[in-house]
Amino acid sequence: MRLRWIALWALILTGIVACQTPKKISKIKDDRATRGPLRTPILIMTGGFGSCRPVDRPTPRQMFGYSRFRALQKTFREAADPKDLNFAKTVGPAKHIISCYQGDFTNLANPGDPNLIYFTTDFKKQRASEEDKKDEFPLEGPGQKDLKRVEIADWPALDDLEPTLFKEAADMIRATPNHDIYIIGHSYGGWTAMQLVLHLNALKESGDIPDLNIAGLVTVDPISPEHCHPEASTILSNSAGCTSFPPDINGAKRATIRDNVKWWRHYYQGFIFLHSDAMPDEEIDGVKVKQDKITAGEISVAEKLDQPLRHIAVLEIRSTWNDFVPLILDEYGIRASRWEHHRERYYPGNK
Repeated sequence: MRLRWIALWALILTGIVACQTPKKISKIKDDRATRGPLRTPILIMTGGFGSCRPVDRPTPRQMFGYSRFRALQKTFREAADPKDLNFAKTVGPAKHIISCYQGDFTNLANPGDPNLIYFTTDFKKQRASEEDKKDEFPLEGPGQKDLKRVEIADWPALDDLEPTLFKEAADMIRATPNHDIYIIGHSYGGWTAMQLVLHLNALKESGDIPDLNIAGLVTVDPISPEHCHPEASTILSNSAGCTSFPPDINGAKRATIRDNVKWWRHYYQGFIFLHSDAMPDEEIDGVKVKQDKITAGEISVAEKLDQPLRHIAVLEIRSTWNDFVPLILDEYGIRASRWEHHRERYYPGNK
């Protein structure tokens, strides 16, 4: 008798769930319909000098923040999957551009050619396996042909960036209605990110991109190549340009940047000899524009003195991504835990 009652209740519960599921799906579809067109994130990450590694076969794959960026892209891809009914969709598949500067930061006496290397969502997908073909990022080895290279004639390199990387970003934005642009830049890449915002604003004012929507800007320890040239005589001389916010991004330019982004997060540190600095306090409202000084609290002073420059920079990046990624995902109602899941699943230990 007891088993019959258990079986009966199991049958009743199954029926209730079966009845509720179509209602849930119908409600989700209704929610999606009322939200209007899907937003398309355009994720742009610009790395600093020497972030293309290894030196003899440089790619952006080992640049600071690369794994976190990929985890963010995977999070958006999952959220855009129409088969996923966990929540009403507000986001379409994300697009991306990733760039890094070639150079040997371990050999400041001869850092090498300051080329820019980058790739976009639209790279050629020639892959050995079906699983590899799903990957939107170049692989090692054969993936080299997917990368685009820009020879930097001289710093500050705007003459080289505007007809190449900046033009490619503008073309992608024009071709993407209902876009949300997020630009993340570190070191020279932070300077590049701000210059890109200024370039896109000029296109907006000319009527070329009237619907420009830069949702977020992240600058991590930005340094100007115009005031801090990548060679030992400049960097090791404790030049003011190598320990300050980029002087060429002056107050008027910073005001233009603030007017063209929904939010701006600026991070800087002072625990290694090469670093950025804070913006003037009067420019920080604590809501739209916020800045934080990164500390080396994750390692002791003794360890800090014993660590190579690259490891210190990795620690620096680690803390910032955990801070600003939730800001991006919250725009679409996506939990940051999804990004953390992908980060740990595909890049274990690389927090």
